[in-house]
Amino acid sequence: MNPPGQHRDIRPSGHRSCFNDADFMSFNETVRRMFENLFHGLEQHYRQFGIGWDGSTTNAPSYQCNFGGLLRQVANDAENYVIEMDVSQFHPSELKVNLRHGELSIEGHQKQQRDQHGFIERHFVRRFTLPDDVDKTTLTSHLKENGILEIKARKKNVPPVTPTRNIPIQTYNVDQQHSKTAKRSNASSSRTGTTDH
Repeated sequence: MNPPGQHRDIRPSGHRSCFNDADFMSFNETVRRMFENLFHGLEQHYRQFGIGWDGSTTNAPSYQCNFGGLLRQVANDAENYVIEMDVSQFHPSELKVNLRHGELSIEGHQKQQRDQHGFIERHFVRRFTLPDDVDKTTLTSHLKENGILEIKARKKNVPPVTPTRNIPIQTYNVDQQHSKTAKRSNASSSRTGTTDH
């Protein structure tokens, strides 16, 4: 019987483990790389739609994509923030666009419709965290004839476009100075002419 606190080795004598420490480390590294590749792939998948892991939009200038036939483009440039979505399968009355606490929510809900295979019900919700430099008071939404929903807002502190104005050059003082210089030159020439005679 073993003393308390000691463990008995129950392996048969001469038995060798199928796995040594090097094998275990190699297996552990393989699993770690597998999960890294998985999460990297998911991250790339989300980024191409302009969404971060937290659901916020990224700040890259433009994304062209097609997620479930809905999101087409998110454009974020120096002057405007624009979202375009293909909602051609929805009636305008089935769409909602809301802004709450800086988060833009676009929702579409189509009631059940029966077809030859059963019932169809369409529903989607997309949320976008608007960048801080977006002027939320300028948000507009427009449904085009081709079924593209465009939501647009201006950026804050965008300088207004000013027309080019011609500014005339004032020459009054220059003319006076030129006149005085000419008078002094004439007077000097007169004195020189008198001395020569």
